[in-house]
Amino acid sequence: NDSQNIHNEYLKKGYLDSSVSAPSLNAYFDNYKADLFYYINEGEVYKTGNISINAPEFLKLDSDEIISDFKLQKGDILNSTKMKADASKLEYLVADKGFAYAKVYPRTNKNSDFTADIIYDVIPEEKVYIRNVLISGNDRTADRVIRRELYLTEGNLYNKTDLIDSQNAL
Repeated sequence: NDSQNIHNEYLKKGYLDSSVSAPSLNAYFDNYKADLFYYINEGEVYKTGNISINAPEFLKLDSDEIISDFKLQKGDILNSTKMKADASKLEYLVADKGFAYAKVYPRTNKNSDFTADIIYDVIPEEKVYIRNVLISGNDRTADRVIRRELYLTEGNLYNKTDLIDSQNAL
C-alpha cells in the first residue's frame, strides 16, 4: 500500500498527474542491506478552477453560499483532503434535509492551464422518517426523562444535526 499512500500525499499537494511505481528492491546478501526504490513522476501542480454543485432541483440548495463556506476555494492549490472534507460537509447539509443515505461524489475536470474544475454530484436517495425510538439498558431513569433530551422523535423527518445533538445531550 506504500505506493498508493505516496500517491495520496502527492494528491494533497495538487499533483493530479502524479504516478508512483511499484517498489523496486535491491538486496545485498553480503552485508545484509537493501535499497528500496520508488519511481515517481510528479507532473504539474494544479490549482482549483470553478467549483459547482450538481444536485436535484427539489433540494433547493444555495450553491453560492455553500461553496463560499468550503475549505477549498477557486485559485487554491487543489488538495484532495480539503475536497473530501467539502464533500462531507455537503453530504451533511443534504442529510439535514431528511436524506439520511445521501452521497456526494466529487469529480475533477482538468484544464490545459493546469487548473481543475470541481463538480460535486449529489445523490439524495430517499427521504427518511423516524419510525421508532428505542431506549434500552436504562434501569434508573424513566424513559420520559430520557425522551425529553431527544431532538428526534417518532414521525420526525431525519435530521443529522438533531441526531448528533441528541446523542450529545444523552
